[in-house]
Amino acid sequence: MSEAYENRGSISGGERKIYLSLEDANALIPRIEPLVRRMVNLARDLQARYERLSAIPAARRERHPLYKDELANIEAGIQRDFERLKEWVEELASLGAITKSPVEGIIDFYSQYGGRDIFLCWRLGEPQIEFWHEIDAGFAGRRPVCELFESSAT
Repeated sequence: MSEAYENRGSISGGERKIYLSLEDANALIPRIEPLVRRMVNLARDLQARYERLSAIPAARRERHPLYKDELANIEAGIQRDFERLKEWVEELASLGAITKSPVEGIIDFYSQYGGRDIFLCWRLGEPQIEFWHEIDAGFAGRRPVCELFESSAT
């Protein structure tokens, strides 16, 4: 796992898998951290606004024309911010950072180990990538990256 490379094959929707070494992914953290921080703040704000909007009964919305206009403006703002969030997720993906949770700031990076795909896993607030997991394991299956080097030394 020493150099970055890109597989130009399509995953879904024309996206590309970008494989990064641990060193390359760690070098990317300072570059993506400000964007991930903004993404987390916006995602949490969107979640809160959507929950408040969903708590208003539909019958109440439709009976009051004043609410109808105000709610339409709120919904339009949510949609605009959701589109911005999608753009940031796409920007991160173009660098090789896969957003797993915009609310929690969980980012995975494709890598390879032992001839198989794995994810290097980083969460906003962590100083560097300290964990990895199998592609299908998810955040709960995170394991220390030092395991990757210990098993290759034997």
